Amino acid sequence: MPRDAPSGVNEQVLALVNEQRVAHGLQPLAYNEALGNAAQMYADTLASANHWSHTEPDGSTFEQRAASAGYTRWLFLAENLAAGYQEPREIVDGWMRSPGHRANILSAEATEAGVGHAYRGGTRFGHYWTLEFGAS
Repeated sequence: MPRDAPSGVNEQVLALVNEQRVAHGLQPLAYNEALGNAAQMYADTLASANHWSHTEPDGSTFEQRAASAGYTRWLFLAENLAAGYQEPREIVDGWMRSPGHRANILSAEATEAGVGHAYRGGTRFGHYWTLEFGAS
Protein backbone atom coordinates (compact mmCIF):
# COMPACT_ATOMS: atom_id res chain seq x y z
CA MET A 1 0.00 0.00 0.00
CA PRO A 2 1.61 3.32 -1.06
CA ARG A 3 2.23 5.92 1.63
CA ASP A 4 2.77 9.67 1.43
CA ALA A 5 4.83 9.79 4.65
CA PRO A 6 6.49 7.18 6.83
CA SER A 7 4.39 6.00 9.73
CA GLY A 8 4.85 4.01 12.90
CA VAL A 9 7.74 1.58 12.74
CA ASN A 10 8.85 2.86 9.32
CA GLU A 11 9.27 6.34 10.77
CA GLN A 12 11.21 4.88 13.70
CA VAL A 13 13.60 3.03 11.37
CA LEU A 14 14.29 6.21 9.39
CA ALA A 15 14.81 8.19 12.62
CA LEU A 16 17.30 5.59 13.90
CA VAL A 17 19.15 5.56 10.58
CA ASN A 18 19.35 9.34 10.78
CA GLU A 19 20.71 9.14 14.34
CA GLN A 20 23.54 6.99 12.99
CA ARG A 21 24.21 9.39 10.15
CA VAL A 22 24.33 12.44 12.41
CA ALA A 23 26.58 10.59 14.89
CA HIS A 24 29.00 10.03 12.00
CA GLY A 25 28.93 13.67 10.85
CA LEU A 26 26.47 13.18 7.98
CA GLN A 27 23.25 14.98 7.13
CA PRO A 28 20.02 13.12 7.93
CA LEU A 29 18.14 11.54 5.06
CA ALA A 30 14.93 13.22 3.93
CA TYR A 31 11.87 11.05 3.42
CA ASN A 32 11.06 10.56 -0.27
CA GLU A 33 7.56 9.42 -1.17
CA ALA A 34 8.57 7.47 -4.31
CA LEU A 35 11.31 5.62 -2.42
CA GLY A 36 8.85 4.98 0.42
CA ASN A 37 6.35 3.54 -2.05
CA ALA A 38 9.02 1.35 -3.68
CA ALA A 39 10.17 0.14 -0.26
CA GLN A 40 6.65 -0.67 0.92
CA MET A 41 5.69 -2.43 -2.28
CA TYR A 42 8.80 -4.63 -2.10
CA ALA A 43 8.30 -5.42 1.60
CA ASP A 44 4.78 -6.51 0.69
CA THR A 45 6.14 -8.65 -2.17
CA LEU A 46 8.75 -10.31 0.03
CA ALA A 47 6.13 -11.19 2.63
CA SER A 48 3.40 -12.33 0.26
CA ALA A 49 5.78 -14.43 -1.88
CA ASN A 50 7.76 -15.74 1.14
CA HIS A 51 10.79 -14.60 -0.86
CA TRP A 52 14.23 -13.35 0.22
CA SER A 53 16.46 -11.60 -2.30
CA HIS A 54 17.30 -8.17 -3.70
CA THR A 55 15.93 -9.54 -6.98
CA GLU A 56 12.20 -10.17 -7.29
CA PRO A 57 10.89 -13.58 -8.33
CA ASP A 58 10.23 -12.07 -11.79
CA GLY A 59 13.89 -10.96 -12.07
CA SER A 60 13.34 -7.24 -11.49
CA THR A 61 15.83 -5.24 -9.44
CA PHE A 62 15.65 -2.41 -6.94
CA GLU A 63 16.53 0.02 -9.75
CA GLN A 64 13.47 -1.15 -11.67
CA ARG A 65 11.30 -1.02 -8.55
CA ALA A 66 12.38 2.57 -7.88
CA ALA A 67 11.61 3.54 -11.48
CA SER A 68 8.18 1.88 -11.29
CA ALA A 69 7.44 3.96 -8.19
CA GLY A 70 8.42 7.16 -10.03
CA TYR A 71 12.00 7.57 -8.79
CA THR A 72 13.71 7.86 -12.16
CA ARG A 73 16.26 10.69 -12.19
CA TRP A 74 18.57 9.44 -9.51
CA LEU A 75 22.28 10.00 -8.99
CA PHE A 76 22.61 7.38 -6.24
CA LEU A 77 20.48 4.36 -5.40
CA ALA A 78 20.98 1.56 -2.86
CA GLU A 79 18.87 -0.92 -0.90
CA ASN A 80 19.04 -2.54 2.53
CA LEU A 81 16.86 -5.52 3.38
CA ALA A 82 16.21 -7.13 6.75
CA ALA A 83 13.98 -9.98 7.81
CA GLY A 84 12.88 -11.55 11.05
CA TYR A 85 13.56 -8.48 13.16
CA GLN A 86 10.54 -7.14 15.01
CA GLU A 87 11.89 -3.91 16.50
CA PRO A 88 13.33 -0.91 14.62
CA ARG A 89 16.44 -0.68 16.82
CA GLU A 90 17.25 -4.36 16.15
CA ILE A 91 17.09 -3.73 12.42
CA VAL A 92 19.32 -0.67 12.42
CA ASP A 93 21.78 -2.31 14.83
CA GLY A 94 21.94 -5.33 12.52
CA TRP A 95 22.53 -3.17 9.48
CA MET A 96 25.27 -1.25 11.29
CA ARG A 97 27.07 -4.57 12.03
CA SER A 98 26.99 -5.52 8.34
CA PRO A 99 29.70 -3.78 6.28
CA GLY A 100 27.60 -3.43 3.11
CA HIS A 101 24.46 -2.22 4.87
CA ARG A 102 26.50 0.12 7.07
CA ALA A 103 28.13 1.60 3.96
CA ASN A 104 24.68 2.37 2.53
CA ILE A 105 23.51 4.00 5.77
CA LEU A 106 26.68 6.07 6.04
CA SER A 107 26.97 6.95 2.37
CA ALA A 108 27.63 10.66 1.86
CA GLU A 109 25.98 10.26 -1.56
CA ALA A 110 22.57 9.33 -0.12
CA THR A 111 20.26 12.28 0.59
CA GLU A 112 16.82 10.69 0.84
CA ALA A 113 15.19 7.40 1.73
CA GLY A 114 12.02 5.40 2.12
CA VAL A 115 11.24 2.49 4.44
CA GLY A 116 8.86 -0.43 4.02
CA HIS A 117 7.68 -3.12 6.43
CA ALA A 118 5.35 -6.07 6.00
CA TYR A 119 4.40 -8.92 8.29
CA ARG A 120 3.00 -12.26 7.20
CA GLY A 121 2.65 -15.14 9.61
CA GLY A 122 3.69 -18.58 8.44
CA THR A 123 6.45 -17.28 6.20
CA ARG A 124 10.18 -17.91 6.58
CA PHE A 125 10.85 -14.66 8.47
CA GLY A 126 7.45 -13.18 9.33
CA HIS A 127 8.71 -9.57 9.26
CA TYR A 128 10.23 -8.12 6.08
CA TRP A 129 11.91 -4.70 5.97
CA THR A 130 13.19 -2.62 3.09
CA LEU A 131 15.18 0.62 3.12
CA GLU A 132 15.66 2.38 -0.20
CA PHE A 133 18.32 5.11 -0.43
CA GLY A 134 18.60 7.68 -3.16
CA ALA A 135 19.87 11.03 -4.33
CA SER A 136 18.35 12.96 -7.19
